[in-house]
Amino acid sequence: MRYLQVLSAILVLLAFAGSAASTQTAEDRNRHDLRSLEAAQEAFALIDKDGDDCLSFTEFLAAYSALADKGEVACNGTTVDVQIRTANFGSEISWKVDHHCQSGEVTYGDNLVYNTSCCFLSNTTSILVTCQDSYGDGWHGGYLVFLGNRVACEDFDSGHRWTTSVPL
Repeated sequence: MRYLQVLSAILVLLAFAGSAASTQTAEDRNRHDLRSLEAAQEAFALIDKDGDDCLSFTEFLAAYSALADKGEVACNGTTVDVQIRTANFGSEISWKVDHHCQSGEVTYGDNLVYNTSCCFLSNTTSILVTCQDSYGDGWHGGYLVFLGNRVACEDFDSGHRWTTSVPL
């Protein structure tokens, strides 16, 4: 249980640091910090599958990034807007970026545009993007846009998985 308390404290401090410089009232910051603590405890319970109250740094970073992507805690790094542009068979596609961000449970439609954002450490200079297709015939011309540039999955025309490095 000690690790859960430490993780929660770290997340609250990181979230507080991100909101302390803003014009929020102390009461608003306290509410935000409490939501961050509750979200951290929930994330820890989901990630710590073996129940040993211990997370590796990679697991911690993935949990924090996922919470930041959902807006549960402040992103104290760099927020990058991501646009998903589907083509035909959008329901077959999914994607993920390193351990930080992913399509999750979203089922995409055909020929539509979706927007989300990902939180990365400030010193991140490139990311590893993995595009997936459940049927195995690629993204049919669909693609991901990072920082306004069409950069990933556009050339993914066969197979179940395609990976590329994208500079930030």
